[in-house]
Amino acid sequence: MIYQVLPGDSLVEGFHKKPGISYVGLWLNDKGLKRAIDSGRLEVKGSVSLCASEPFLIRNQNRTMEENIPLQHKTMEMFKAHNVPVLRGAVMAAFGCNFAGDISAETVLKTVAQTKEIAMAHGYKLETMMLADTMAWATPRSIKRVVGAVQDMHPELDICLHLHDTRGMALAMVWAGLEAWFVECFQLGVESGFSPELMVMELYASGETAEIFTKMARNGFFRQMTHHSTTSQYGTLSRGPSLINDAMRARAREIMRGIQDGSFVEEWSDEQAGGSARLEALRAAAFAHPMSQAESDVIAAVQAVSVS
Repeated sequence: MIYQVLPGDSLVEGFHKKPGISYVGLWLNDKGLKRAIDSGRLEVKGSVSLCASEPFLIRNQNRTMEENIPLQHKTMEMFKAHNVPVLRGAVMAAFGCNFAGDISAETVLKTVAQTKEIAMAHGYKLETMMLADTMAWATPRSIKRVVGAVQDMHPELDICLHLHDTRGMALAMVWAGLEAWFVECFQLGVESGFSPELMVMELYASGETAEIFTKMARNGFFRQMTHHSTTSQYGTLSRGPSLINDAMRARAREIMRGIQDGSFVEEWSDEQAGGSARLEALRAAAFAHPMSQAESDVIAAVQAVSVS
C-alpha cells in the first residue's frame, strides 16, 4: 500500500478477493498496523523485527536500538489485543551494512535472542526467524556462516532468508550459466546426430523454454514441472542433479569471487577504456557460432507460423 499514490484504505476496499488467495497486509508503523486490522479484509501476520546494525536503524527508522525495544513491545501488545498470531522474528542487516560494515555472527545471535525474548514476554513462541540481507552484503560464505550459527544456537527455529540482488551478482551468474549450458546442449545434440535446426527448435526457438520460465515465476521452480509429462518429470528429477560436478561448482565460485573482489569491474573498465575490442571479438565469435547460424531460418519459420 503506497499511501502517497493511493490511500491504502481505498485500495483495500476496491479489490475483489478471490477464493484461495491470501491478501497479506504490510505496514511501517503502528498506525498502519491498526488500519490493516480495521480493514477486516487483510490477513495480518505478526512478527518481531529488530536490526543488527544501529547506524542503519537510525537512518531507516530514526530510532536507536534502545528506543526500538519498547516500540516492539508496544506492537506485541497490539497483536495480542487483536488476537494476531506472532510466529516469526526478523533481523535486518544480518549480513552487513553500508554504515556499520560487516556484521558479526555474534551480533546476529544476540539480536535473534532479543527477538525471542520480546515474543516470550507476551506469551508468543517464535517458529521462524528471517535473516535479511537488507543492503546486499551477503556472500555464499557469510550466509553459510551466519545461518549455521543461528541454527546451532536456536535449532527449534526454521530459518528463512530475505536476499537482494542489488549488485546484480545473482542474475549475472544465472545468465552466464544458462548461456554456457545452452551452447553445450546444442553441441552435444549435433554430435549425437540431430540437425542444428532441430536443436535450436528444441532448446529455445519454439518458445517452450520461455513458457517454462514464466511458469517458474508463477508456480515455482519445481512445481512448474506439473505442466510437463511424467516422463519429463522423472528424467529431470532423476538425472538433473548428476549433471553438476565439483569442477563446475569450483568454477562458479571462482567467477563469483571475481565479481565480489572487484577484479571483474576492473577488467571491464579497462576493456571499455581500450575501445571494447575483446567484446567485439567475443560478439563476432558468438554470432558466427553454428547455433547462431542455424537459428535464423528456424526463428523466421516459427514467427511466420505464429503470425498466420
